[in-house]
Amino acid sequence: MLLALVGEGAPLRQGHLFQMAKRLMLGKPDIELLGSFRQHLEDARATLASPEVRPHEVTDALAPLSGEEVLLLMALSDETVRTWVRRDLTELRPLSLQIRGGDLVEEGFEPGIPIGEALRATRAARLDGELDASQELEFALRWLRKRDEEEG
Repeated sequence: MLLALVGEGAPLRQGHLFQMAKRLMLGKPDIELLGSFRQHLEDARATLASPEVRPHEVTDALAPLSGEEVLLLMALSDETVRTWVRRDLTELRPLSLQIRGGDLVEEGFEPGIPIGEALRATRAARLDGELDASQELEFALRWLRKRDEEEG
């Protein structure tokens, strides 16, 4: 129902959307979705429509969207955007790294935020086709060493 409401409310001004939500006695999460969906869709559409967009940027742009927003984005967008959404759902999101933070700790790095950053950078590189699964550990270790040198 919410998807239909959001879709129907697309041409309405923000104030009218909130009035409609109040009359329907929607809960706070649904009201928040109504208040933010336009900006979320515009942001995602702008990223996905860019000719230089990289796969990891697609994943980053779509990650904050609710399921309803992803469906609405597909319904209201051109084929370029729809193709990226389909690719994200079927190919990019399911990709998981073969390494874990524990692998990096075993190599002598302290647990903490840098480990997570290295894993995110490694996943982005995998999504962008810059490396394959067999190169993940080497990439993450190189990333961490470079970070340590820069902070040195």
